[in-house]
Amino acid sequence: MQPMETRVVPIVSCGGAIDDGHTTTTMPAPAHAETDRLAALHRLGILETSRERVYDEITALAAQLINVPMAAITLIDRDRHWSKSAVGVDVNDKPRAVAFCDHVVATDSIVVVNDATRDLRFAASALVVGDPHVRFYAGVPLHSDALPVGALCVMGPDPRELSEADAQVLTLLARQAEQLMELQWRRQLEAPPQPREVGELAAAIHDTTSFSEACERQHRPAWVYDIETLEFLAVNERALEHYGWSRDRWLQMTILDIRPIDNAAVLEAAIRNNAVQGYISSRTWQHVRADGSRMDVQVATAQVVFEGIPARLVVMSDITTRLHSQELLLYSELHDHLTGLPNRRHFLEQIGARAEASIDDITVMIVGLDRFKLVNDAAGHETGDTLLGSVAARIAAACPPDAVVARLGGDEFAVAMHTDSRLDAVAVADAVLASVCTPIQIRGGEYYLMASIGITVGRPQATPHAMLAEADVALYAAEQSRGRNVVVFDDDMRSAMAEWSAIQRDLHHAIERDEFELEYQPIFDFSGTAVSFEALLRWNHPVRGLVMPGIFIHVAEETGLIAHIGRWVLHEAGRAAALLDVDISFNVSVHQFNEALVTDFGRVMDEHRLRPGQLIIEVTESALADTHLSQRIINGLRSRGARIWIDDFGTGYSSLSRLSELTVDAFKLDQSFIANVGNAEGVSIAKSVIGLGRALSVDVIAEGIETQEQLMVMTVLGCRSGQGYHLGRSMPLDQAIALVATSSRAAHV
Repeated sequence: MQPMETRVVPIVSCGGAIDDGHTTTTMPAPAHAETDRLAALHRLGILETSRERVYDEITALAAQLINVPMAAITLIDRDRHWSKSAVGVDVNDKPRAVAFCDHVVATDSIVVVNDATRDLRFAASALVVGDPHVRFYAGVPLHSDALPVGALCVMGPDPRELSEADAQVLTLLARQAEQLMELQWRRQLEAPPQPREVGELAAAIHDTTSFSEACERQHRPAWVYDIETLEFLAVNERALEHYGWSRDRWLQMTILDIRPIDNAAVLEAAIRNNAVQGYISSRTWQHVRADGSRMDVQVATAQVVFEGIPARLVVMSDITTRLHSQELLLYSELHDHLTGLPNRRHFLEQIGARAEASIDDITVMIVGLDRFKLVNDAAGHETGDTLLGSVAARIAAACPPDAVVARLGGDEFAVAMHTDSRLDAVAVADAVLASVCTPIQIRGGEYYLMASIGITVGRPQATPHAMLAEADVALYAAEQSRGRNVVVFDDDMRSAMAEWSAIQRDLHHAIERDEFELEYQPIFDFSGTAVSFEALLRWNHPVRGLVMPGIFIHVAEETGLIAHIGRWVLHEAGRAAALLDVDISFNVSVHQFNEALVTDFGRVMDEHRLRPGQLIIEVTESALADTHLSQRIINGLRSRGARIWIDDFGTGYSSLSRLSELTVDAFKLDQSFIANVGNAEGVSIAKSVIGLGRALSVDVIAEGIETQEQLMVMTVLGCRSGQGYHLGRSMPLDQAIALVATSSRAAHV
């Protein structure tokens, strides 16, 4: 197939003038030899085949997009035109002389007829004066072997013009039809010949003339050779094209000359042992082209007597592309497309294979890039992809030569290797860490990455999945620790894994058994009046007792259970806000902060008829890392009556520029800063945050006030509200109701 050159043929009126002043004129393409064109058409093997939905979809789409009632994929044979597909019209097996599409093939260009009744070429056509009364026509050529063999055309009963946009659409669809025909031809070429096909061909040949005639429409390479001498006796054009030899040279060779030298003897033995029988082979052989390149083939043979000589007919299928595609498919299933490294599935297979082949322990290491998303967002995804490729190469270079390096996904890589000791494993990890953290130069920019590494030294009989899970736990520990970038999995972590699994199991039961509850901690203004409550999640475990969120929330987030739990908290907080008639805030996980939250929030506001601002969403700074996405979600929530507070402010990744872009209502100053207001540094930090809030017109709420001194300092610094044990502990709903009643009476005294 070739890229299509678009040409417009002039439309001539009855008087001989161009009927459409907007139509441009170019010289038609040079005429092609009709013999070559017909050969290109017939080699497709598409004539006389049944209708197929995939072609019908192309013609139907063409008619729909151009807004006409008729469309067809038409092929021009020697003296007829034949439609592979047509909608709204029957133009099958019409004489070539009446075909609009014949002009498309003759000029190898787009042909547009605005009004066929005013065009001398078509005015008397049976398709114009009779059914279907075509007046508008547009056709784009279809090619095979770079020669025009037909057209994708659209037609209508009313005069009209073809816009440039419509011409581009029609050309695009024509290319799709071309590629489809080519794909089907290649599949036919790769498909093994059927016994009946080979038998019929064998019955039809007995000399060079009959072989040539029988092979005229044979789209696969075929030849005949002498069983005794192995010399070729006849060969068809398709074989000459496929292998690259001239006919004279081919007929001077033997069947062994098209085989690689290293396995020609195997072929000769097979021939000698099957001298009088034909067969269809499922075995793959290798043949050699004239340029020395090899191809994978399957052959079918039949015994013949050719010009009085015992011979064998061979029909060949080239399956090189099919095998290569299968290899590529398998490769893509097992490797990461960006770095070319093994993916998680292949990595686990490699660990398993190594464990079976060796008695030595296997060390598995997971490398996680710290805060890579921030670098990726700031530098752009193209640069981010380049950075990941560089990191992959650096990790591989820093590991032993026999190590298996893989990309698990995102910003995580894994290594499997044999090490003699835990110290050796840590030494490799240190080398990897040093390599990854060395600045990376990309297109004039310098990028600094940080990483954390988790390691497990495999135990006897440890499964690949277990080793990867252990390394992942160690990585998590490395990411959470301060100053420990490399952590080795140990017995304490194994106990933690067992605890994690137990919590995961019990969480499922907690959802089913409705074991969750909310407690409410008051948030006071510093005049002593309760202004709102924060709803705090608790798990009333039947064995463990009251379980705090710090124990189970991370498990819920990693297992996806957080979505269900989060919706429950939202509905319960809404119910409490309606009952107490005060403002209620509640925490939302970073995994919940998405478009679904906006929808759920709106439903709760409507269900409980809450006033705008009565429900407050608290999110951590990490949930707002993607500023544009965060603001879109914030806008959606605010449009449904939410207020937004940033929880644990000062402990995340916020920058002043990003905060100034986000529409939030308050910062909750983290309790770790409140605890230090007894010294100058702590006071300075608290004062800075309160000043920042004032500059951004954002309230600041102090968390974790536990002493009178802390309350006094925060009041002096200008903070107007806060919460903490000194002011009031969390309480059940009935106590919150009583506190609201007391505060209300106090306010009216």
